[in-house]
Amino acid sequence: MVSPSLQQVAAIGCSVCSLCQVAVYRSGIRSTEFFKDYDRLRCGRITERQFLTALKLAVGKEAQLVPEEGERIVGFYRCPDGSVDYREFCEMLENAFNIPHLDKKPTQAVARPPTGALGRVLPILTEEEERRADEVIAVIRGQVINFSFKLLSNEVRLFKISPYSKV
Repeated sequence: MVSPSLQQVAAIGCSVCSLCQVAVYRSGIRSTEFFKDYDRLRCGRITERQFLTALKLAVGKEAQLVPEEGERIVGFYRCPDGSVDYREFCEMLENAFNIPHLDKKPTQAVARPPTGALGRVLPILTEEEERRADEVIAVIRGQVINFSFKLLSNEVRLFKISPYSKV
């Protein structure tokens, strides 16, 4: 099967694919691993129900996919025998922001996503949460200092030379 072009991917819903791609990139999801569990023969094809289950497990929560979007993806990657080619789908997901085998194509122009498009947004803490986090860090800091002091004093005690030992 030939890799889908950008126009073909746009046909199944650019927003659906881009949601999945960003979810895979941000979370560092190895999507192929979710689909491989269902592919006992390692042929790159699984049933429609298996594909939808693996898709939901892999990016369902991060991409917030609804069942209709999953069905559109299945329709695009369905093979003539009714199975679904998950390898092409995973290749599209995992190579969204890079070019595979770039070491063999050094003159290839690389597209760069807009600044901030792939970054993780950190949650903003309230004043109460900030105060609580400072308290927890202070307690941990005290425990680390106390532990290192005990460790150091035990080391000194172990390596003290007694007056009757031979040097």
